[in-house]
Amino acid sequence: MFLFRESTSYNFLIFIVLIFNLFILLKIFNKKRFNSICKFWLNDSFNFDIEKPLIIKNDFSTSGFIIRAVIFATIVKSLIEKKFSANIIDFDIVKYSVLFSAFWIIRMCMEILIIKILKIGREILKFSYLRSILKEKLSFFYMIIIVFLIYFEVGGDVLTLILMPYLITILYIHISSIKNYFKVFKKKKVMIILYICTSEVAPLCLMFQLQKILQNL
Repeated sequence: MFLFRESTSYNFLIFIVLIFNLFILLKIFNKKRFNSICKFWLNDSFNFDIEKPLIIKNDFSTSGFIIRAVIFATIVKSLIEKKFSANIIDFDIVKYSVLFSAFWIIRMCMEILIIKILKIGREILKFSYLRSILKEKLSFFYMIIIVFLIYFEVGGDVLTLILMPYLITILYIHISSIKNYFKVFKKKKVMIILYICTSEVAPLCLMFQLQKILQNL
């Protein structure tokens, strides 16, 4: 508790308690997913059957989603301000988390809509599941890094070198997923291109508009 006695802000303590409770909920309700995330160095997320029906209860994790949103918001804010301390956790983190959540909710709705219109097949949503697992592993790894960073005065280029790989890895996960679309759905390339434009590009445009609104709050 020395860290928090020295700090003028208890926001970071709230942050840690929130993340800890989310992981407890994840372990209680989805132990398999919890174990997979904690063993982030294992590439077990690719052991799946693309033809297997999508089960929302098993394939979507609310706790995992919130963890991803909070970690994403913390990293983005740290990169923008080029500094990291206990005081980094403030209302801006909430705004960035809302932005993240809005993007993915819009994206998922548009995904489901375009799947029904183009009749691609709900199997493609399994790739969203794959990406979620990989991003949750990445978030867990960077959560550990964030906890360690709080003990040091890190900023500038050093902080960028530590945190930027997070965003690069997310980009890589999406690019790899897009490549897999064309491998699995070889006979529906035009449909897949329309699907990518709708599920990837359109939500980004909406997110930038939402960002402008949040900046004025």
